[in-house]
Amino acid sequence: LYGGREQLSCLFLLADGLSHGTSLTRHVGLQYLLYLAQVGVAMCPQSSLRDQRLAASLTHQAPMFPELLRQGLCVTLCTNTPLGLHFTTGPLLEEYAIACKLWQLSPTDLWEVSRNSVRLSGYSAAQKAAWLRGGVDGEPEDAAGER
Repeated sequence: LYGGREQLSCLFLLADGLSHGTSLTRHVGLQYLLYLAQVGVAMCPQSSLRDQRLAASLTHQAPMFPELLRQGLCVTLCTNTPLGLHFTTGPLLEEYAIACKLWQLSPTDLWEVSRNSVRLSGYSAAQKAAWLRGGVDGEPEDAAGER
């Protein structure tokens, strides 16, 4: 996302979430609106290191992820061009490992980022609820905690 104030404002009004969020550093008011509405922000810092188009914006994005997470925004990690930019067969796992090491994320931070990832996914509301409650293979628990 490279847009100015107008583009970001339209995004807030029309979109369910945004990717990269590199322009958010210049728009604190929009950060606050995204926080209030819990609009998801998916960031891919590891992919951005290798993507020449985003390399210039990484200086803004790199310290931004942990800052937005600690401010309470609904941020998560994603991957950009997984077949071309990663060294392992698990590009998303690679993003999480790099982020954990780079920003010393606690297990609680990783849990919150993972939870946000489920919330922002395209799966059905029932499937998301089952995963967030801890159901095995998407099977929800009953009131007694049994499957």
